[in-house]
Amino acid sequence: MNLIIFTERLKEASVLHNIALINKRTQNYQKSNQCYQQAVQLYQSCYDHYNSIPDDDVANAAELEANGAQQQHQNHQRKSSNPPINLELKISQTYQSMAKVYECLNDEMSSVRAHEDAITLLIEGSNDDGNDHEDGSSSSQEPRQRDAAMHVDMNMNMKRQQRAVDDKSYHSPKKNPSAIHGNISPDSVMDPHLSPSPSRSTATATIKSQYNIVKLTTHERTRITSVSLTSLAHLYFRQECNQGIDHVEEDPLRYYQEALNFLKTVPNPISNTYISALSNDKGSGVGFHRISSGNESDANLTVSSFGKAYAIDLRKDIANILVEMGTLYKRRKDHSSAIKVLEQARDMRLLLNSNINEQEMIESSLGVTYERMGAYGKAFTC
Repeated sequence: MNLIIFTERLKEASVLHNIALINKRTQNYQKSNQCYQQAVQLYQSCYDHYNSIPDDDVANAAELEANGAQQQHQNHQRKSSNPPINLELKISQTYQSMAKVYECLNDEMSSVRAHEDAITLLIEGSNDDGNDHEDGSSSSQEPRQRDAAMHVDMNMNMKRQQRAVDDKSYHSPKKNPSAIHGNISPDSVMDPHLSPSPSRSTATATIKSQYNIVKLTTHERTRITSVSLTSLAHLYFRQECNQGIDHVEEDPLRYYQEALNFLKTVPNPISNTYISALSNDKGSGVGFHRISSGNESDANLTVSSFGKAYAIDLRKDIANILVEMGTLYKRRKDHSSAIKVLEQARDMRLLLNSNINEQEMIESSLGVTYERMGAYGKAFTC
């Protein structure tokens, strides 16, 4: 695969991603799911190809000897004309979008597997890179986060081994990497000119830097991973509400706790991102307090080419999870545990100067819980 085919596959995947989103919004979930699967396969094929290219220090020397400085200059210009692309982001959030569609199709097991694939991709990606980023952050992991990631990944693999799943409804691109373009159906509203053709290929040297691929930062990776972990918690929480605690495959508290532990391992919770969809700053005007990957167009999953930075504060995600854990504890009538996590959420939101509505919601929840415990004095002060 050369750079031309690589770029065209990305364009095709982007179109499929957005067609899937349109079909989801019109409740054509089967079609949406089909397009998301095709998009993630195309993204995955590009990701695997990029990772197979030797590092630039080797490839550049070979190209310089074969083609000379003029060819290198042309490659540099080609890279400069292409916006930066984050394949990890596109693949992981397409998996998360697939999970949302599976929920709409009442296929909870496939939704679980899509989130597991997103988590696995993100954890594996964190082990492949230690490069610094323009905002001063790094995509390499601290020891505590590496341990937390290994624990999550180990649990994912154990679940897969223990669970006998019928593969008819869910097709992991990692297990089906063949004939990507052969899977595109005639009714997928594709422009035929987007499909790569051998006749359009050119014999250019393969230089890793000319692809202009960027990695997720630690904060970005942590946010997206925590989204899938909390989504799994939500899924099992709904099962518990509908079927009872004795009929749930997994304890939702386990996934809330893993998400919480993962977020807390980042030494400095505050950073910037150049991807607007990953910001959790309400004041930035972006409007994404939480990542809502099921409703994201492919354009919002692209690094800003204008260099505009958006804020990430992982403490906001921690506070949100604590509130959700409090709701679960309250439903189980474990009032002392509910108060413990709700008080932590309240204190964190006070530290973050959260808006009055968020504070009032926690105080109200605390008041009700204190009252159920018979602590009427504390309930009165909330």
